[in-house]
Amino acid sequence: MGSLLQLFARLGNFLTLLFLEGICLMLIVQGGPKQKDILLNTTGLIVNVANERISNLTSYLNLKQQVAELKNSNTICHNARPGARYDNVLVKDTININDSLYSYIAAEVISRNIYGANNTMILNRGGAHGVEKGMGVISDKGIVGIVEDTSRYFCKVISILHSKSRVSAAVISRDTSRKKNNDTFGVLVWENGHSEYANLTDIPRYHEVAPGDTIMTSGYSFAFPQGHLIGVIESIPGPDPIKTSMHGIKVRLSNDPIRLRHVYIVKMDRKKKEDLLRLEKDGGYEQ
Repeated sequence: MGSLLQLFARLGNFLTLLFLEGICLMLIVQGGPKQKDILLNTTGLIVNVANERISNLTSYLNLKQQVAELKNSNTICHNARPGARYDNVLVKDTININDSLYSYIAAEVISRNIYGANNTMILNRGGAHGVEKGMGVISDKGIVGIVEDTSRYFCKVISILHSKSRVSAAVISRDTSRKKNNDTFGVLVWENGHSEYANLTDIPRYHEVAPGDTIMTSGYSFAFPQGHLIGVIESIPGPDPIKTSMHGIKVRLSNDPIRLRHVYIVKMDRKKKEDLLRLEKDGGYEQ
């Protein structure tokens, strides 16, 4: 008891100060919505900065593994699609692709929520780096998710392992004797199952698909260019239980967003995007 009193005697003034500061914060928050928003934004910024510091320390402790990951990520520069030319100049963490609608902003995952049906992650890039809501996120192994929200220096990403995730996908047949399924498109969704698998929906049963066929981005959205790897068909257990005229397709994902650290944010050229939106609105072209 005597030791407790001595401790309080030494720290009593400090503890009293903390108590009074706590009361002041409560009064500020209750003063109005503006004050509450300021406090919440400040708290969020502090948490994100703290997460980044922790992430940097983890990076240092796992430097060897990260170097290997960075070497693997160079495959992005070698998987050039027809009609696109790549340069190897890295400027302000952005890989520019000549004669293309897109460029890629390098980023790191500094925190993530991997519990339940709504997996998200925080990246160390935000509005100051050109990141905007709706941009796609990829890694060297495949797609990762879509930017949901941004602050000045950070962004929040909805993973493909999220109940709201919807990705336009194309089926590419591995069987050369079968008709190529470049015109077979569906929607990739995740139904809170295993992190290695997702489901491909809206593929009519009259289309020929088979286990081993490759699933790639269709290019029918501004988030992802055409041809980024998603995964392969693992199995086709039967018709879709809800839409019985459609295939029920299980896809093994090429990427596991839960274990990722290094990613790229897909940035579409703003002017070209506005031109495309204008043409779609005016009916200026046929697809």
